[in-house]
Amino acid sequence: MAGNDGIALDFAKGGGLIPAIIQDADTGEVLTLFYMDETALRKTRETKEVWRFSRAENRLMRKGDTSGHILHVESVAADCDGDARAPASTTRWTS
Repeated sequence: MAGNDGIALDFAKGGGLIPAIIQDADTGEVLTLFYMDETALRKTRETKEVWRFSRAENRLMRKGDTSGHILHVESVAADCDGDARAPASTTRWTS
């Protein structure tokens, strides 16, 4: 699967997961780090909300389903080799 910037994302390097750094859209401040599988990335792109793969619960989850703080995605980008920082999602909070 390719990022918005055309870089192929290599899920195999991380056992099917890639780290996703979540940043504030205005400041660039790093808010959190999640892991995404291909399904989480696809759903994030489709819904414009952050989806993640919970390693602790071994399942797909939408950010905010338990806390109420939904993250809205403005953009998704990959690092240069597609395995360390993709996607980096800029966000807006909704409560």
